[in-house]
Amino acid sequence: GYNVSVNELEHDFGTKPLYTKTVFEFQIKNNSSETLVIKNITTSCRCTTPTYSKRPVKSGKIATVKVAYDASRVGIFSKTIYVYTNFSTEPIELNIKGTMEETENKE
Repeated sequence: GYNVSVNELEHDFGTKPLYTKTVFEFQIKNNSSETLVIKNITTSCRCTTPTYSKRPVKSGKIATVKVAYDASRVGIFSKTIYVYTNFSTEPIELNIKGTMEETENKE
């Protein structure tokens, strides 16, 4: 299929206090001889914001997809990020999950 490899397909942030910066960098490596182009990235929720380079990724190089989660929501989250490339009509599915919990302010 893709001939790409990802550092993590699912990243677990664990339990974090509310409003902690919740960002993870997925690294998609192009193992093909073709040039990889990320055409679009969609997410299962507006609370998840992906940023990525629009530049083509040459053979052997890595595309970075930075995913930020809106850390102002309490509770367990599990979100999917769909990465559409020129390699396939099917997206690469990445996941982030974790729990945001309210904390007492320690003065």
